[in-house]
Amino acid sequence: MSRETWTNPEVAYSVTSASKCDLPPKSAPQVIVNNEVFSSFIAAADASWPTFKKDPNRFIDRFIESKTIDWELVSAMRKHSQIASRTRSKQDGLEVLNGLMLLNKKNKGRKIKRQTAARICAEMLERIQEINSNPMYGCNVPLVVVFGSYIRPEVENVGDIDIAFLTTRRKHYTKRAEELGRIHHNLDYISRLYLADIEVSRQIRNRSSWISVHDWDELVDLKCPFKVIHAHGTYDQPTELLNGGAITADEFFEVVKRLQKHDQDVWAQQKETA
Repeated sequence: MSRETWTNPEVAYSVTSASKCDLPPKSAPQVIVNNEVFSSFIAAADASWPTFKKDPNRFIDRFIESKTIDWELVSAMRKHSQIASRTRSKQDGLEVLNGLMLLNKKNKGRKIKRQTAARICAEMLERIQEINSNPMYGCNVPLVVVFGSYIRPEVENVGDIDIAFLTTRRKHYTKRAEELGRIHHNLDYISRLYLADIEVSRQIRNRSSWISVHDWDELVDLKCPFKVIHAHGTYDQPTELLNGGAITADEFFEVVKRLQKHDQDVWAQQKETA
């Protein structure tokens, strides 16, 4: 059994291929702006159609409790759901919801050259550096990975640049969310709670239809090849171990979970003493 031990001033871990860790409390959910959220939503509506039809807004609120979706897409979901709930049959209602997925499909099969995708990715990393250096934002972005066709060198023309990233809350996270809430006062309660995260995600994408943001847990569940393109602070060392082959992808995700929990604990302590 291989073992690699690494430490930082505040956290120490022993990582082994056979070790397990407790799942930490969920941090602010990652903003999802790709079509997969609509597929999940339609499947959930299909499975619980009577509940959906009775109160679609409440159904949406429960659906997004475990994920934060860009507020424009939440608005589209609510609009289509109201129409779908008034249809005569479940089949007609699901067709309305499928129309939502088609309307929000950004690229519809289009592809771009790898050189163009590399430029978009480089510009995105510049925006992430700006976020981390700008005290205005309520979050840092310590870890970003890319997966899908972009990391396959044999693919000349790629589709979406699939990314997943983590955020850590700064001390003024709640204050920043409240400031944004006064601007976007028409948003639902759940979205207002995570406006600081939504602001960061929107800045990372910068309205690019080629950047597809996925939830971090989705990446973990996919168990697909990925590449770390940005690691900051305490996430540097596990990234180096991963790149050097000292730990596996599963072990990397395990350490990341522990770091997430540590970051949450630090933020909670700062919030209590503020």
